[in-house]
Amino acid sequence: MHVASWRSAYRDVVPHSFLAALDVKDRAEKWAQRLSSTKHCTRVALDGPQIVGFCTLQSSQDVDAVQAIGEIPVIYVHPSHWRMSVGNRLIQATLAEAEGRNFTTVTLWTFAANTSAHEFYRAMGFHLDGATKVFTSVPGVPLDVVRFRIGLRAGKLSRDD
Repeated sequence: MHVASWRSAYRDVVPHSFLAALDVKDRAEKWAQRLSSTKHCTRVALDGPQIVGFCTLQSSQDVDAVQAIGEIPVIYVHPSHWRMSVGNRLIQATLAEAEGRNFTTVTLWTFAANTSAHEFYRAMGFHLDGATKVFTSVPGVPLDVVRFRIGLRAGKLSRDD
């Protein structure tokens, strides 16, 4: 699911050679490690027995973050389930979890060139906060990423944090 999502979502952002080389077994091993960690809370969306989406929450790893800031390091939905409210429900459940963990803000990073993701995050109430960095996990291809954020206050999502 994760590899299929990457290959579809980033086909115009990340070089084809990198996407083609993504390894399902490698992803599965990384997810086994991630899911065994208590640092993360991962919600999954199911269609019958199939995982069709997931979203993870953790404390922010950003150098400018304070303790009350959570981060969504990954949210992916299988392309066959895009535009079916799966991502919306995952984000809403993850933000509710963030409130329950007393986070006041949640951030996430996405590729600067991934404008469809920008539209989705804006529709969910996130806004760009001006932070940028370079994603260097694609060998030889530095990719710009931008940070979105949403405020959480008194059990309500706040668009003006």
